[in-house]
Order: sequence, then C-alpha cells, then structure tokens
Amino acid sequence: MKEETYEDRRKARIATKHTHDAKKFAWTEEMCERKKIAAAGRFFLHSS
Repeated sequence: MKEETYEDRRKARIATKHTHDAKKFAWTEEMCERKKIAAAGRFFLHSS
C-alpha cells in the first residue's frame, strides 16, 4: 500500500513537471517568434 501511494505521488510529480515544461516551452517558442518579428521589423526599417 505504501509503495503504491509513493508510486502515485511520483507519477503525479512527473505529470506536473511535464505540464510545467510544456508551458515553459510554449512560452519560449512565443518569445522566439516575437524576437524574429521584431528583428525583421528592425531590418526592414534599416534597409528602406
């Protein structure tokens, strides 16, 4: 019984870590896109 609860806790911890990593990854992706857009905007301003 004790081993089972420990295993459940471990699975829950892994699951929360995965969702946290997924959110962090999505946020990083979004920031990269914004930086690309901002860089492109600066490039077009300078090249015109």
